[in-house]
Parts: sequence; C-alpha cells; structure tokens
Amino acid sequence: MARANERTFQGILLNTINQICKEDSGIGFRGITQEEQVGTKGKSKFSDIKLYSSKDTSKIVSFE
Repeated sequence: MARANERTFQGILLNTINQICKEDSGIGFRGITQEEQVGTKGKSKFSDIKLYSSKDTSKIVSFE
C-alpha cells in the first residue's frame, strides 16, 4: 500500500465523510470543508477539516 501525505489523507477523509453524510441524512451532519481559513487579526490559520452539525449550527468538529 502506498504511503499518503497529509493532504492526500485529508482528501480521502473528506470524500469518505461526505459520502456517508449524503447516504444517511439522519447522521446529524450537513457538510464538511477542507483547509477553511480560521485565522483572525492578520494571522492566516487554516483548519485541516471542519465537519458541521445539521442539528445545531454552533456545533463543529475540527480535525487537525
């Protein structure tokens, strides 16, 4: 099996979770993003992956 770097792994994880969310709307998640900017006050920071709740918009799972 080939080794994956961080970006490749993020893409695989993102696609897998996205497919699960599409197949089961009752799972409680509405979407997932990769490398979303989260930095403030001039500092550029990015969350590797963010998974958003469909039941409570204030709930987010962040992957680093």
